[in-house]
Amino acid sequence: MPTGKKLIYLTLVLVVMSWGLNVVMIKFLTQQMSPILVGAITF
Repeated sequence: MPTGKKLIYLTLVLVVMSWGLNVVMIKFLTQQMSPILVGAITF
């Protein structure tokens, strides 16, 4: 695999992983406190 495609693939994997962690973190935080408070922190 050329280095350009490998870099794109690696970036895509990192983005998907960070997005998945973000979803899990938001679900955990909404269980701990109110969703409005979580929205105020994240935005």
